[in-house]
Amino acid sequence: CGSAGAYSRKRLTSAFSGVTITVGAGGASVTSGSNATGNNGGSSSFGAICSSSGGIAGTAGGAGPNIALVGASNLYGSLSVGGTASGGDVNISGSCSYSIFNVGAAIGMGFGGAAPSGAAAGKSFTSNGDGTAGVFPGGGGTFAITGGSNSSGAGAGGMVLIWEYS
Repeated sequence: CGSAGAYSRKRLTSAFSGVTITVGAGGASVTSGSNATGNNGGSSSFGAICSSSGGIAGTAGGAGPNIALVGASNLYGSLSVGGTASGGDVNISGSCSYSIFNVGAAIGMGFGGAAPSGAAAGKSFTSNGDGTAGVFPGGGGTFAITGGSNSSGAGAGGMVLIWEYS
């Protein structure tokens, strides 16, 4: 499962005319037939003033790096670290995602990272199920554990909010 993108907030009163705004795309979905790793989310920014990186791709069931869970046969877990932010008055990293799966039984569950601005998707999986797309801007998608035609859930795209006061 993919982690969430970060959040950055900045109050500006001048010197921002003509700034380029970039809204990062969510990490694209992948087919898990070969237990492929997903795609990282894109970064969102308000020029060079402040930026927030997208979430980090999660690994599909059975793909490394995985952590063997103590006391459980064929049971593994994996984590993806959340995106980071810089330049803002407030900078909040995206939350990690986690996955737990049983390689021998081809079952598992996982939760995409929750974006600082909203919730993430979570779902139980079997070898016949697709992952769930990320919810709200910056939320991480979930994986499909196995199967030639099953796809991971895409991450949700980023967001840039601008409030103008006059």
